[in-house]
Amino acid sequence: MRILHLLGDRRLPRQPDTTGSSGVVRAALELAAAQVQRGHDVTILAVGAEAWETRWRGVRLAVRRAVSWGQVRVAGRSIDFRTHLANLLYCLKLRPDVVHAHNYYYLRGLPVGRRVIHFHADPLYVSTRGVRTDFSPADFALVARTSHVQVGNSHFVTAQVRRGLGAAGNVHTVYCGVEYGRYGGSQVAEQAAQLRASWGVRRDEPVLLYAGAVVPEKGVLHLARAYERLGTGAARLVLAGGRDLWGGRVHREDDGGYDQTVYAALADGIASGAVRALGNVPSREMPAVYAAADILVVPSVWHEAFGLVALEAAASSRPVIASATGGLPEIVTPACGITVPPGDEDALLAAMRTLIADPELRRRLGEGGRQHAAQFSWAASAAQLDLLYGRTPARDTATPDHPDLARGTA
Repeated sequence: MRILHLLGDRRLPRQPDTTGSSGVVRAALELAAAQVQRGHDVTILAVGAEAWETRWRGVRLAVRRAVSWGQVRVAGRSIDFRTHLANLLYCLKLRPDVVHAHNYYYLRGLPVGRRVIHFHADPLYVSTRGVRTDFSPADFALVARTSHVQVGNSHFVTAQVRRGLGAAGNVHTVYCGVEYGRYGGSQVAEQAAQLRASWGVRRDEPVLLYAGAVVPEKGVLHLARAYERLGTGAARLVLAGGRDLWGGRVHREDDGGYDQTVYAALADGIASGAVRALGNVPSREMPAVYAAADILVVPSVWHEAFGLVALEAAASSRPVIASATGGLPEIVTPACGITVPPGDEDALLAAMRTLIADPELRRRLGEGGRQHAAQFSWAASAAQLDLLYGRTPARDTATPDHPDLARGTA
């Protein structure tokens, strides 16, 4: 089967193993690699400033320029088809059997047999500060008309998509996976020890980790403020990620210098060496980063769709503190972490103090996380997608307590 994954204007790295990328792009890459292992011919296409093409783990990676003449004015409105036309031209060349779009929703007219739209964000979300990923009724109607299957990456997202589409939808949950064997083991432990030494961290000194984009939706400023209240010497803090990690229109240049506000709140810790900002970290280096930390903190304030970093930390036997929002509680269960109300700095501080003070609790939650993460795999996700590509199954009825059922494992 010839499969084409569409990323819209998301930033697709030429070398995914050595360049950081967003969770949406990571998910598309890992799914594509698993599909290659199942014998499919797989391409990932993005639209960007420079056209190029390469291979990664058997997956064709391609970037095409937007079609410059594709922006028109109709009845006084500006309509932008530049990305869509680039996708259309590539489809005419490739002739895929399936188009699988990730957080990209305009598939009208693409010459393919099967169209799948993968939701990695809440399509009903509107925040109090004006950030929104919500669809209008017309948007949902367009999705229903132009796609055969809609996929949510958590039960939370699937429920939201179903609310929007109603009876017109054919919506299924396909969880993200984790490459379980990459996390843990003697080689990763050795790399982690080297990292801690380079950070100047004592063996018994706790390290908190944040991994992700430094943008308002991720609540990093709440983490910074809570960390500053911990007191000198309580723990180290490592930030892995940056403001440009997401790329595309979802990253706003007018966010008021949010990342600089975060770093200013942590200025004392940065000056003393207690806080380290690593920038965007390549995916192949992240297992050692997780292992070098003691606790992952996911302080998101928006409706986090899944929380891939939480699953990866769990696979690394590291406990997770996460906001109880969106799909995160499906990943961060009481067996592997602590959830707190989003934006509640007091609760975040209390959770950090609890885990910092109790190494035995960290160990138990880490073991629970490792067992929990074993239920998720990209191979299982790819197997479920094969079913969705090939036919129209009944709506899935799996519950959040049984992710193996939701992912089609047997």
